[in-house]
Order: sequence, then C-alpha cells, then structure tokens
Amino acid sequence: CIDTMGQGSRTAQGLSSVLTSVQRLQDNPNHRLYLYCVDKHCVGIIKVGVKKLFIRSRNGKLNEIDPMCVLDFYVHESAQRNGYGRVLYDFMIKAESIAPSKLGYDRPSNKFLSFLQKHFSLCDYVPQTNNFVVFSQYFQDGGSHDNDAGGGRLSKTAGAALRSSSLTNSNSSPHHHQQQHQHQHGSSNSSSPYGTNGGND
Repeated sequence: CIDTMGQGSRTAQGLSSVLTSVQRLQDNPNHRLYLYCVDKHCVGIIKVGVKKLFIRSRNGKLNEIDPMCVLDFYVHESAQRNGYGRVLYDFMIKAESIAPSKLGYDRPSNKFLSFLQKHFSLCDYVPQTNNFVVFSQYFQDGGSHDNDAGGGRLSKTAGAALRSSSLTNSNSSPHHHQQQHQHQHGSSNSSSPYGTNGGND
C-alpha cells in the first residue's frame, strides 16, 4: 500500500523520484505517515516531518525556522471528490496537535493552495527559492510554539479522541504509521495527486 501510493504520487506529480516509500520512512524515522483506507484499500496518504528552513518574510528578513512540514499528500484519483482528503488532513493536524498555519508545505500545488485557502483562509505567503510555503500567519502568531484563536495547537486529547473514534468505522478510517511498525492495508493504482503537488477536496 505505502509503496504503491508513493509511486502513484510520484507519477501524478511528474517527479523523478518517489517521495514516500517504506524505505524512505525507514531512512527518516522522524517522518510520520497517515493513511486513509476504505474497505481495506488505501486511498490517501499524507506524510509529515520537521524540516529546518530559511524563509524570507515580506519585510526581507531571513528567518531560520524548523516547522513541521507536509512533505507528501495524495489521494487516488478514483477516490477524489469524496471528502477523503479533508478528513485525512483534519485527522493529521489533530494527531500532530498543530494548526494549518503552523505547518510548512513542500512544493504545494495550486489545488492544494486552493484547498488551504477555502478551508482555512490561508493565502498570504512570500514565494521562496526552496519552494516551501510558510504562510504569514506562522510569523504573525509567534511561530510554531504559540497558541492562536484561529486554531493554534490542538490538545493531545483532541487528537487521541479523533484517532479512537475514526478507527471504529470499519469501512473507512485514517491510520497513523511510523517507521518502526509499517503495515500493509491493500493496494491502489497510481493516479492523480492530492496535496503537495496536486489535490482535490
């Protein structure tokens, strides 16, 4: 499931290398992968991990930050337009106890940027040479360690509650996987991306 979805994401984005695979997760133990499964078939993935970035703000100041970043986000084309991407994304931010404005985004597509603007009113950022997007709210709200009224860091209890309630649905549920315990949850054919380089809501 993981390798198949990672290959699907690579193909859809037109990349020269795969962003998500079991081997890459083993090589980067601090990365975390969330899966969305329907009837035991994986239809969506989102991978996150901390990155050290140099981001230039609108006033020209160069900031060294280490935000949690969305590194890959993909929903199989056959499963798009069903809301799975939003469920998966919401599950991830609650499990990570973080607000969308506190995340960095690796090479987000126009679809993903539209998704973030539509659902979270995130649209203001300065283009960077490293192709990461960090929204201005990240700095306005005091960086990644502050709470904010727009949905700052969520409590760990909220994340645990969502994980518990989601997993009770036998037909469709997000799953959280770390490097040390990879499990296969079926397979899917590669198709179009959802997220860091493409998407649907």
